[in-house]
Amino acid sequence: MKERLKSIRTKVEDFLKTDSGQIVSKLFRYGVQLLVIGILIWQIWNIGLMSVLNDLPTHPLFYLLFLLIYFTLPIAEFFTYKRSVPLKFWSSQSIFLRKRIYNKTIVGYSGELQLFFWLKKQFGIPEKQSFRIVRDNNTLSTIASTFVTITLLLGFFLSGNITLLESLQINLPLYLGAVFVGVVIIAIVIWKFKNYVYNLNLKDTLVISGIHAGRLYLLAALQVLQWHVVMPDVELQIWITIIAMQILLSRIPFVPNKDLVFIAVSLEYSQYAAISASGLAGLLLVNHILDKVLNAGLFAWLSWKDKKGGKVD
Repeated sequence: MKERLKSIRTKVEDFLKTDSGQIVSKLFRYGVQLLVIGILIWQIWNIGLMSVLNDLPTHPLFYLLFLLIYFTLPIAEFFTYKRSVPLKFWSSQSIFLRKRIYNKTIVGYSGELQLFFWLKKQFGIPEKQSFRIVRDNNTLSTIASTFVTITLLLGFFLSGNITLLESLQINLPLYLGAVFVGVVIIAIVIWKFKNYVYNLNLKDTLVISGIHAGRLYLLAALQVLQWHVVMPDVELQIWITIIAMQILLSRIPFVPNKDLVFIAVSLEYSQYAAISASGLAGLLLVNHILDKVLNAGLFAWLSWKDKKGGKVD
């Protein structure tokens, strides 16, 4: 069975390398994007376009918090990658911004690929070591995001705020049991294959994991505050649930337009929660549009900087 699966995987990988395979891959990605966009248009149409437009955020703090949220990741990644590479803060922000832009606008982990080649070129790091640095940081980021998501959800589930679970007809003991089993399986796999999937010592592991977890908790707090200033009557556990969905979706690899998927899932979830669908649609869409505009502006500026300076510092 193992050999058969390996043979199938090899055939699929070989096919995707061909011209026909690349066309099929592109059509699949475009098809997924069109499907998500179609679902989103249908949801907004059902909510009412004018209702959404009337509920667009107007509070200045909303837009200030957007900027803080945007730059949280590249700033935090300077401190995590500095454990392995002699980075300088301002010059490293170019590549970490590029990494964020690629992951957001193209496909997940395309930014990691850019960072991998940049580390090789900028510091002369051997290919295998460069791969390990990016892989280890990404592994810890994934573990931290899983931990943060679980703690955010458990925080209000165990405090008695389980009405959302009841409305979704989810069995709490069964859910917690599944989460526990999943964490144990992941821990066993990482431990058994640690030489293949991980290469950092305990001190770096704790520091980098702490930075990633701290970043995600800060991001969750800023995001909830940003939404709260627009919709102050929404209960905290609803925002926490939406934040948890956002973090989980961000960790699923190779999904195009994760932001649009997140908006579509959130609007679907609003049917089960005491929250205005038009208000939620308005603030999520504004965040998405601002993110795209800032991505385009920064990418244009970084490209201009490349042409002027000949390289990205």
